[in-house]
Amino acid sequence: MMRFSFLKRLFLPVLLLAGCSSYEAPENGMDCGRQFINATYQGNFKRAKQLLVPGEGNEQLLSTRFEQPFRSLDGFGKERLSQSSIHIKSVQQQGDSVVLLTYQNAYDNKVYTLKCQLQEGNWKTDLAYSFR
Repeated sequence: MMRFSFLKRLFLPVLLLAGCSSYEAPENGMDCGRQFINATYQGNFKRAKQLLVPGEGNEQLLSTRFEQPFRSLDGFGKERLSQSSIHIKSVQQQGDSVVLLTYQNAYDNKVYTLKCQLQEGNWKTDLAYSFR
């Protein structure tokens, strides 16, 4: 019994660390937009928040424009959204630190534009640009 307790104390922290997921940092603006779109369509709003330009305005927009509508879908709707294809309409590079990504998904056929910008060496999504 004592040996099992020792092993449990030894391996439990290792298992907990192994279970924590780490995300790959976006390599560029296009990758940032892709990761953000995938996160929101999969319902991974923790990851989507990590990809946001910091600020309450962006977090509020994430909640009202993405999270609340996603959570209001039934299971079939969530599945259709998560499996919908994404069509990139255009990618506009604005200097070295801003990318405008215009896309459309097959779920609702609406056209969206995301602004991804380089901040302190990390690519982030600025929803305030898209939903002013």
